[in-house]
Amino acid sequence: MTTTPEPNAELPTSRTQHLVAFAVFLAVLLSPWMARLVGVSSESIENRALTEFPDFSRENVDDPATFAQIGDYVRDRTPLRPQAIDAMGRVGHRLGYSASPSIMFGENDMMFLTKDFVNPCVQRYKPAALVKMFEQWDDAAALGNKAWRFVVAPDKAAAMEPQLTGRTKWAFSCASKSWAEMNQAVAGFEEVVNLLPPLQAAEATDPGSTYFTTNSHWNPFGGGIAASVIVDSFVPGLWSDEHVVLADSPDSLPADVPAQMGLDLPLTQTIRTTHRPGTTTELEQVDVGASHLVRVYRSAGELPMIDGTTVVVHDSMITAMEKQIAPYFEELVFIHWNDREEADFLGRVASADNVIFETVGRSASQRLSVNFVRRPYLDRFLAALATSS
Repeated sequence: MTTTPEPNAELPTSRTQHLVAFAVFLAVLLSPWMARLVGVSSESIENRALTEFPDFSRENVDDPATFAQIGDYVRDRTPLRPQAIDAMGRVGHRLGYSASPSIMFGENDMMFLTKDFVNPCVQRYKPAALVKMFEQWDDAAALGNKAWRFVVAPDKAAAMEPQLTGRTKWAFSCASKSWAEMNQAVAGFEEVVNLLPPLQAAEATDPGSTYFTTNSHWNPFGGGIAASVIVDSFVPGLWSDEHVVLADSPDSLPADVPAQMGLDLPLTQTIRTTHRPGTTTELEQVDVGASHLVRVYRSAGELPMIDGTTVVVHDSMITAMEKQIAPYFEELVFIHWNDREEADFLGRVASADNVIFETVGRSASQRLSVNFVRRPYLDRFLAALATSS
């Protein structure tokens, strides 16, 4: 049970840190204008043509693009602005203090999105509606002889909740109640895959091992834990850690949290894939004219695997587990949440044997309420689930 800390819990930022951050912020705020006073101009720094001031006319005076161009004009003629933002971000990162309201710092320079703490409270689950929706899914899937899974990828703060201290622990108290309410409400559905306990257990053994320090996503190790739980929810004991293979060289990826402070920090990961003995896996990438490719993995071999076609609707959390989970399924189709219409998600569900819904926690309530709870989409989805493949 999570204990809510007292409101006067010790904050991880000291008075000195606040003063230093304020001094740096003031210097950053004034530096572009001081540069202009000493004769430094954007024209002498920028190696490009600067945005021109728009010509006003009756046709464009109420056009939003006109005022956007004015904003670009002002920004382009404020010297040292990018350098000032970068300097502010780097000092804040060193101090463990962010002037951006979208970021919070935890222990050991761990960076969190404020959404991890806010969204579960602002976009709260309605337990009764959630249970009713899953009951409808269950009834429809039984008619179509399909299996379904609902997977919430825990936000970093949720997975690391036992390690949160001071300000972050206090801030997460409301979100913690929301997570508890959801898990309690859906505990009776074996189709709902609860990833929180295994991820928190891994964090308790090795703090900081499952999520990136400067990225909001789980790392390949954390993604592997999620993949193992999902696979075993279909066929208990099917997953094997012995078949996980580490890449020889690290791969780079963007650090999405520091980017909101104006920082471009390098981040690397060691890719994990699954090589099951005697199993071959082929990948087909389908361009459906959307923001992401539809990826279709087909596997064959002597080892047991999950039969039929499994359709996965997902967000960016799936990346770290995609190549780890694919060899356990006969056919696995990945469709991004934003591309459901272009990828004919409902048509693919109708012809599938299994359906997996994956969403990060901070977006789960919004995604469900906008789509799968409301008609007419709910009716169309239930009809697809009820269709025999």
